[in-house]
Amino acid sequence: MSSTSSRKVNPVTGLTMADCAFLEAYNRLKSGPKAYAELHPDANEKTATNAAKAILSKPAVSAYLAKVQGQAQIAAGCSLAEHLNTLADLRNLATKEKRYRDAIYAEELRGKASGHYQVNVNLRHSLSPAIIAAIPWDQLNEQELAEIEAGKASDELIDRLITSARTATVSSSS
Repeated sequence: MSSTSSRKVNPVTGLTMADCAFLEAYNRLKSGPKAYAELHPDANEKTATNAAKAILSKPAVSAYLAKVQGQAQIAAGCSLAEHLNTLADLRNLATKEKRYRDAIYAEELRGKASGHYQVNVNLRHSLSPAIIAAIPWDQLNEQELAEIEAGKASDELIDRLITSARTATVSSSS
């Protein structure tokens, strides 16, 4: 009996159990080398990188990933192509109505969705649901609410909200 035929295969995915374990770690960690290193702690960085590339290039694994991605797009009701076409339609409509700012914004979003822009997200704070629920929204002025709604709240305002919410959370649990 060959080593391939003796490997256990997941009946749902048709992949080996080792490939399934790798894909679970890959989905969670969003990195092939990190996923491989988690499953094989003694592997060095080069081995983890090469092994991850080898696993991800297996036809069965890449077909499974494509199938899962397709299912996610169906569930979301929007493929990347549909999204880009919709943004192009919005751009064209805005241009036709001489709403150039809206047209430029739609085109910018198309570029970001297509990967033409590097988008850096730097979250300085983590707001848990408990903190968000404890924020004293009624004590904020209109300018502060507008800043938060626009996603442009200053670090000082966020720090004050977190401190206030944590104080309220601690007070209510006492």
